[in-house]
Amino acid sequence: MVEISKEIMADAVRILNFLENPAYFCDKRTHLLMGNELMLKMFGLNEKMASHILGKNWIDVLLDQNFGVRSIIPPAEWEKLALQQLVKIRQLYPKESILEFEREMSKYQEFDYLWQKSKELVSANPIFERGVMKFDLAGSTKTFILLAYHYPTQDYLIVEYLPADKGTTDFLDLMRKEREPTEISDHFVTEMIRNYSLIRKLRESPIILMNCVKKEADCSGNDLINALRTIVDKVIGGFEPNTNFSIRSSVRLKYEILRMMAYEGATDEQIMWDLGFEPDSDFWAKRNGDIARKPRFPYTGKGDYAATSRASFKRLKAQAIEDVRWRIEEMEKRTN
Repeated sequence: MVEISKEIMADAVRILNFLENPAYFCDKRTHLLMGNELMLKMFGLNEKMASHILGKNWIDVLLDQNFGVRSIIPPAEWEKLALQQLVKIRQLYPKESILEFEREMSKYQEFDYLWQKSKELVSANPIFERGVMKFDLAGSTKTFILLAYHYPTQDYLIVEYLPADKGTTDFLDLMRKEREPTEISDHFVTEMIRNYSLIRKLRESPIILMNCVKKEADCSGNDLINALRTIVDKVIGGFEPNTNFSIRSSVRLKYEILRMMAYEGATDEQIMWDLGFEPDSDFWAKRNGDIARKPRFPYTGKGDYAATSRASFKRLKAQAIEDVRWRIEEMEKRTN
């Protein structure tokens, strides 16, 4: 498997999830590193099959009958695609890597013919029709325009398949409607709340690409940033207790945790102190011993939420984040 940093993979995931068309992520030597849901679905790949493909180069995928990719590509298009990839390999691989590649691919009967032809094409300096690709899908030929760009460095590529005609557009629309409801992680929810006032970071949130956010933007006339903020406001507002009494209840504490995270940019230590939990023993010492302001929600023993430990705070915060995630996912389901 090709080694790749977690940071680059995270960037690739964010971009692929953003794209509404089939797309994949590869390195400059055409090793397939990741495909979005529509890409896998278009090629008829389940998770198990995809796990076998990732890390392999395009030629391996094209020649191996077990993957089934070849069955959806017309013969002339298949050979053109194979030759394009082989020419790239001849141009980009160092000599020792080419020798290793030849040994590895010799197991495929058609490789020798294609490899020799690619050598002739390199000498002739061919100009391929790189921008168009055709696949036999759902009983007819679908035509795509390929858009490739380097991201996040020159060592990697994201390749997107754009529909070239109405039939292909309708085919993709049908696949999009058949997708499972969008799921988001608690990590993304936490970052969204923390970055409520940070436009640049909020713009990078995968949640901003959800249909419920786009619908909010359409209905309100706002951009996606402000539409996402409106959704955050609605969700956090839904936690606010109906009573004005400052009871130290779990519902009140969840609301205050989310409110302080989003609107005050408070740290966990600040929130813990304000809500009567036990922050780091050095927290206030580091602030010159300034502890004149008392917590707003100290434990009084009068029917209050009794837990005050750091572990209890983390547990309550995790529950609040999970509740936010669930509410946003429910919004998304209703939108779809």
